[in-house]
Amino acid sequence: MVNIFAEIGDNNIVLRTIVAGHVDAEQGEQWCNSLYGGTWKQCCTEERHYAEPTFTFDSENNVFISPKPFDSWILDENFYWKSPVPYPQDDKIWIWNESTLSWEFARDK
Repeated sequence: MVNIFAEIGDNNIVLRTIVAGHVDAEQGEQWCNSLYGGTWKQCCTEERHYAEPTFTFDSENNVFISPKPFDSWILDENFYWKSPVPYPQDDKIWIWNESTLSWEFARDK
């Protein structure tokens, strides 16, 4: 199994990610630290979301969180950002309009 590890910088922001071979989380985190320095956490596990640069590591909840896409969006119980209005369930493409707090039609699929 291939594992992905994220380097955590100031303010728990992900700086970069790398792929490590067949190692468990603790070994991989130590290996990354010895090779590159810094603080490393395994990502892409059942407990942790995928991470990439600019994501934040929430150590209290042991999860990576993507950047907040809009001021009005809220973090749900699974640590995913959700709009205050649900995405329309149809065969169209919609984009979020933060100024009107609504989904606007973009195009047909």
